[in-house]
Amino acid sequence: MAGRLTILICMIIASAAYATPVVIQPGPDGKDTYIKINDDTPKGDDVELHVKRGIGGTGLLTCRTFIEFDVSAYSGIDVAKAEIHLWSVYPDTLENAIVAKQVGSSWNEGTLIWDNRPGFSGGDYEMVEAEDYYYIDVTNLAYQWITLGIPNNGVCIKFKDESVPNDGIVFHSSDNTEYPDKRPALLIWSPDLAVEPTSFGAVKATFM
Repeated sequence: MAGRLTILICMIIASAAYATPVVIQPGPDGKDTYIKINDDTPKGDDVELHVKRGIGGTGLLTCRTFIEFDVSAYSGIDVAKAEIHLWSVYPDTLENAIVAKQVGSSWNEGTLIWDNRPGFSGGDYEMVEAEDYYYIDVTNLAYQWITLGIPNNGVCIKFKDESVPNDGIVFHSSDNTEYPDKRPALLIWSPDLAVEPTSFGAVKATFM
């Protein structure tokens, strides 16, 4: 019986570590903004984050969003899974692919505009629509930033194909004070995260 209990406790520990993520969801001190083509006004204090392509008659209002989460507090832990969660300002349904790209160099939300935007590299991390939010699986990126210690410059969120006009979505930014639960969030699942002590009691109770 003791051996079975030990095995089950180990299974519960592993399960709980993966089931309960750390949620990084900063307020106005968070780092996010968007840039718009032919616009030299920084948007770092805006309460919205725009991802658009060719909105308007001229087709020149393409926007990209930049987000960077501070993950320094979790340096070195093993990342099993990670997702970026975003909430739209208006009811929207994704009809075209929006992706996150790894940003290649540092940027400042207070000065970032289209003309000084950093480049990006690597593969596409596609956005998925959930019941009342959108998420992007960034496990590979978070593993690089946190577990491997590769510099974290965040992600650029954009339409995969920006050549087709008239499409877009608007998200709440970290500067949104009206709906703080809808600010951008990074969720991290790790076997290295602490497990609630009550888990042991709950397991033992089943053997009493």
